[in-house]
Amino acid sequence: PVPAPKSDEPDPNDPEDIRHAIPIYGADHWYVKHYLAFVKLLREVIPNQDSMVNHEVSAEGLRLIGKPIWKEFPSGASAITALKAKLGIKDTPTPPVTTPKPAPVPVPTPQPEVSTNWQKEFAQWLWDFLDIASIEQYEVMSGKQVSDYATLKDATEDATSIAQAKQWTICSYRATYVKKGEKTTYIEFQGLFPVRMYGRSSTFKTQVGEGYYTANGVDKWEANQTYKIEGLRVRWQYDQNRIAIASKVEPIQYELDEPPLDLTPEELEAMAKVDI
Repeated sequence: PVPAPKSDEPDPNDPEDIRHAIPIYGADHWYVKHYLAFVKLLREVIPNQDSMVNHEVSAEGLRLIGKPIWKEFPSGASAITALKAKLGIKDTPTPPVTTPKPAPVPVPTPQPEVSTNWQKEFAQWLWDFLDIASIEQYEVMSGKQVSDYATLKDATEDATSIAQAKQWTICSYRATYVKKGEKTTYIEFQGLFPVRMYGRSSTFKTQVGEGYYTANGVDKWEANQTYKIEGLRVRWQYDQNRIAIASKVEPIQYELDEPPLDLTPEELEAMAKVDI
């Protein structure tokens, strides 16, 4: 191990310390400011990246695209687009979501939005429910511009429809242990929409680990009761009956997955001088 650094220098023992990148890119470059969001997008494109840590994912992306660094790209979105083109990946268009037309009912006069900064609320909503770290990341993933939405309600409803159509990972903080008849039991994760998972004491326990399973008292859950749980990322897909079924769940590590902050160069410099 290398001796601990001075307070204004990156930690030589920690390759994930983003301050290592500042001499290469500059403190105000998008790679430094949106590092976590960019790596999350790379994970959607790069194959076999589950066992890689963040800086390894970035290095693998550079290897695949044949570049030494990301500096020549004007934004993370353009870098992702170039990488997809290099790998021959084409985005599939979002299919329209059709719902039965309800009978007309009287509705109250719409009231103006209370919030004066609903886009900030939308960014927090994306983080809480879809594990999306920024509005920029949402726009790349969805192909939509947030400026096209008129209200927070418009944005969240459209994002929910897109998440269902594209089968995006959702976050869940409540779960219901459902029992139907004598033999059918499953966990139903509550999020933007319900997602089922079979195998409470087998598949689920293996994926979340013994510590999470015990801490949340999963073995004591009673039939058809809803429980508050520590946050989970839920990956899922539709079965032949168009029922959302979880394929992988993992506990959310909040201390490692805070959304990135848009900091000025002065703020970054001040943060780098703080003793850690």
